[in-house]
Amino acid sequence: MDLWHVPLEIDERLADAAARVLDDAERARAQRFAHPHDRRRWIAARAALRHILGAACSMPSDQVRFRLGEHGKPELGQAGDAAVHPGAPDAPAFNLSHSGVLALIVVCDRPVGVDLELLERADERHEDIQSVFSPAERAAIAAAPLTQRPLASYRCWTRKEALLKAAGCGFALDDTTRFTVSIDAQAKLLGSNHRRLAMGEWSLRALEQPGTRTGAVAVRGAMPPCTEHHWHWPA
Repeated sequence: MDLWHVPLEIDERLADAAARVLDDAERARAQRFAHPHDRRRWIAARAALRHILGAACSMPSDQVRFRLGEHGKPELGQAGDAAVHPGAPDAPAFNLSHSGVLALIVVCDRPVGVDLELLERADERHEDIQSVFSPAERAAIAAAPLTQRPLASYRCWTRKEALLKAAGCGFALDDTTRFTVSIDAQAKLLGSNHRRLAMGEWSLRALEQPGTRTGAVAVRGAMPPCTEHHWHWPA
């Protein structure tokens, strides 16, 4: 498994260059962002994803094609003569998450999901996300020291999101209260009666930088070795 840390703060010159590998639909979507910094960050995330997947599949970045899977999760589609078929042994699974100025991109040989949250506004927002937690998760967060509850909430959120993304579903499609994850430093699936998240079939790993961000990566089966990379934009 390869995990890429991608900085999203790029200037207009780099955004214009990065956008050249996007397809027409992606460029059109980028233009719909109201704020220039949101547009540049979205372009940066998509361009980096294309470069990383192009390298993984030995094809030009602008020939990478995507399709939506059965439950709306993006997958690799066909790319011209060098077709990459979803489900083929050499077609890697991937996932992308971004928050503020950073994106995480994960590429793996099995279903995978990643989620990231910067903690800069966690104190203000953590109460807003309690409704997606199971009763056991809410109780665990309430039992944590007051100063630790924002971090506990965001650990819970990102771990649930990573699992749902790995399983190919999302918060809007499934009952998020049907499974329970840990809120301490070690990421675990503690219990589940969710139809797509059977106990023993999924693994979690915490992705944290204390005081700055929290996140998680989830995979089907045992957690594989993870190689971390840091994306560098050209000067």
